[in-house]
Amino acid sequence: MIDHPDAQYYLQKLFDQSGLEELEEAEWQDFRKVSYINQHSQILQPVSMGIGVTVLPKVAIEYSEYKDKVDVWPTTELVSEPLYFVKKKRKQLAARYSFLLEVIKETEFS
Repeated sequence: MIDHPDAQYYLQKLFDQSGLEELEEAEWQDFRKVSYINQHSQILQPVSMGIGVTVLPKVAIEYSEYKDKVDVWPTTELVSEPLYFVKKKRKQLAARYSFLLEVIKETEFS
């Protein structure tokens, strides 16, 4: 397993939501960690070299320079989580964010 700051979290989500019977009894500690990468842009580098596997959100793979050098194992069920737009309390957002907020409100992400 190529470990990274969010690997245990994503792996647990995969165990809980994937619909893959093989993973129902799996635990984080069952996977031998062969490397730890703390830069999101570099997580797929050791995977692309055949050193190990990891778990990442689809978007992290799609925007990686290594996307064409790795295989993605599909799940039978969608694994997802809510995302939140966060801003500083009691601070008015600049007008330039209005468009972004409208797009977010109108978009169904998958």
